[in-house]
Amino acid sequence: MDEQSDTHTKLLKIDSSKNSGIDTDIVERASKKIEEETKNPKLAKEISRVLTRLKEAKETEYDGYLQTEDNIYRTEIRWIPGEGLKAALRDRTDEMQREQELMMILDKYEFLLKNAGELFHEIRNAQTAVIGNLQLLVESHEYNSYEREMISRMIDACYRSSKLSNSYMRVQKNTDNKLRSVILRTSLDSVIDLMGIEYKKNNAEIYQ
Repeated sequence: MDEQSDTHTKLLKIDSSKNSGIDTDIVERASKKIEEETKNPKLAKEISRVLTRLKEAKETEYDGYLQTEDNIYRTEIRWIPGEGLKAALRDRTDEMQREQELMMILDKYEFLLKNAGELFHEIRNAQTAVIGNLQLLVESHEYNSYEREMISRMIDACYRSSKLSNSYMRVQKNTDNKLRSVILRTSLDSVIDLMGIEYKKNNAEIYQ
């Protein structure tokens, strides 16, 4: 047990060479001392509860957490024959709150990563459809130079955004290896819609 004290750690020592183990006297003295030093009766009650359990089980050690309404304490208790009871209570409330906040941030990140991947997938499909239809329009209609330039710019813009979507999808693919169920009909419909553009260019049709 680390006996170094700091602002977050309370050290408790109950000297007793007469007692053969944790008994009612030790429980009462320890509880009273904790309440006097911390001004926290709820913590003293928790210490009393743990020591009573050790007494009844004839055990000499406890490592765990004690929680009151406002604080969480990492607690180590040792009964040392011939010396008495030693305990260290470290207030880990702030640390655990920060850990909990970090876990919430990580959960949000995972949610955004997963759903952003699905969103970019749909955007990429739409971009492919737009590019195909624009190319089909260019080939099937007569346009002046200005109109062709505008359509060419739209196609270039779609290619640029599609490149960004593809880059994200590669990153998302490397971070998400979980298998998930899909609706096969929906996936096939998306593929058929994209293939339809190429078929129209060649005056072909897809029958479902």
